[in-house]
Amino acid sequence: MCLSTVYYVDDTEQDNPIASNVTEIHSEDGHLFFAELFGDDVEVDGSIEHVDLIKNYILVRKPVAAV
Repeated sequence: MCLSTVYYVDDTEQDNPIASNVTEIHSEDGHLFFAELFGDDVEVDGSIEHVDLIKNYILVRKPVAAV
């Protein structure tokens, strides 16, 4: 089973994951929803920038702040 960890693109240290052990991803109205293995759901604004299924990570780009 390949579970992934989700990070923001600008978190180059990758010490602060958004979600861990992600089993499912879906998007709705500009929001990303990550379902974790043990039942927790994480919702963030942004878009998926990169997915690496070999290294088991997903990078999310934060939305540009409206001016």
